[in-house]
Amino acid sequence: MTASTRKVLVYSRLSPAGIKIAVKPGLSKTQVKKNHIVCKVICAGLNPVDAKYLVGDKLPQFVDDIVGRRSVEGLGVGFDFSGVVLAVPKGEEDGDYKLGDFVYGTTGIGTASVADECVVPLHQVCHMPHSLTFAEASCLPLVGLTALQAFRPYFDDKKKSSRCNEEKNVLIIGGSGGVGHVAMQVIKCLGDSSSSSPVKSLSVICGPTGYDMVNEYGNPDHIIDYVNDDVMKKLEEIVKCNDGPFHFCFDTVTSRNIADDEYKSKILS
Repeated sequence: MTASTRKVLVYSRLSPAGIKIAVKPGLSKTQVKKNHIVCKVICAGLNPVDAKYLVGDKLPQFVDDIVGRRSVEGLGVGFDFSGVVLAVPKGEEDGDYKLGDFVYGTTGIGTASVADECVVPLHQVCHMPHSLTFAEASCLPLVGLTALQAFRPYFDDKKKSSRCNEEKNVLIIGGSGGVGHVAMQVIKCLGDSSSSSPVKSLSVICGPTGYDMVNEYGNPDHIIDYVNDDVMKKLEEIVKCNDGPFHFCFDTVTSRNIADDEYKSKILS
């Protein structure tokens, strides 16, 4: 390796694991694109979406696996990262980000966070909180942004909307997953910081292996074990206990996958 090259993890359909380490030209430290910064990657976070790109299932269903995998051939793996600023655009040395700053965020599609270095748009990066380690920070961007974007229109007091000020009964499906375990914590932090949480009652659905983690991180009012509990019966009991229906349901699990359709038919039958 020389200073003019960098290692990047890329998708490779012919490699046994579907990925390989590629050596690519190093990123320019003197000609950084406007509104971007170059960072040394300290830690990279992986998400289910990274594995989905491996098999090409983020494409329309009519596209078969072979075409799907060819479409991501050579693209970089990973979005989330934490690291140190190596370079900023010329003339922006006195901007928000300076050499040596600790940052975390997400790279663009195919850019790769699993790399020695990465280039990141300014709107996709932030200064790293002092309370977080590099490893912790690299796990937050995608799951944290997903939760925030889902909740803010309904729970953020900055919107000054009446619907944001009303206490709500909330249901989170998949509370022990990557998005779910963060969502439980995020939702209790939104609303007017000078008053109580906007959540009147928090209910979470998870599997038996995630029960203790959900209880520790989210401290919900109700936990439903979808393996051992009668899900619909438990939901009916919670609705009665809450004296009303759920006002907000955050489903982090269900998709258009055929297996999900079969499961929904099973529990609703």
